Amino acid sequence: MSELRQSLPRTIGVNRLNFYRGSNQLIFMKFYIPGSLFIIVFFLFTNEIIAQKNQTEQKDHDNLSAKNFYMQCMENMMDSMHKQSSILSPDIDFLSQMIAHHKGAVEMAKYEIVHGNNSEMIQLAKSILYEQSSEVNMMNLWLKIPLPKSSIPDNYKAAMSASMNRMMVDMMIDTINAEEDRIFATIMIPHHNAAIDMARVMLEYSSNNQIVAFSKQLISNEQIEVEQMLAFIKK
Repeated sequence: MSELRQSLPRTIGVNRLNFYRGSNQLIFMKFYIPGSLFIIVFFLFTNEIIAQKNQTEQKDHDNLSAKNFYMQCMENMMDSMHKQSSILSPDIDFLSQMIAHHKGAVEMAKYEIVHGNNSEMIQLAKSILYEQSSEVNMMNLWLKIPLPKSSIPDNYKAAMSASMNRMMVDMMIDTINAEEDRIFATIMIPHHNAAIDMARVMLEYSSNNQIVAFSKQLISNEQIEVEQMLAFIKK
């Protein structure tokens, strides 16, 4: 036995070599190399760190992409509202601008439905998509019916401009570390509040019963959704 052990080659890193003799054969029972094991563990650990880093970077990229998308939607919406504004009457001006405003919400809702992760916010986005798409169709039908023309009071213009300015200021909230669903809610809240402000203006300046009723319903519906989004952000 001692001669056999002396004849075995020395192996660097061998921790233990168990063997026994049976039927004139040398059978190795356990043989491992700690140095190689360390390399494997180090390699797996390093890969895990790299994977986590890549995941974090991808998440940050996705969140930045979401915010950029929403802000681009807002910019497009503001351009469209400016182009659609009318001098024919407050009613026509309101409907024209609210259509563009709703279309902005619809585009943001579509993005949340595809890219969101929170089931509550995704379901809310689906509701916004359905409700505001329907309202866009309804307002387009109203615009096809000749509405009475009237001068637009300066106070009406000032009130509408104030609602848009307040919306853009409120959207400048820092969402750099927020998840996509929170970005959606954070930006949609001032968007909804602007629609509520616009509808409140119409309660003062419109004499059209349909538009007044629509404005009241819009205020009620969107206030409920704002409260839901505020509660979600506070979680």
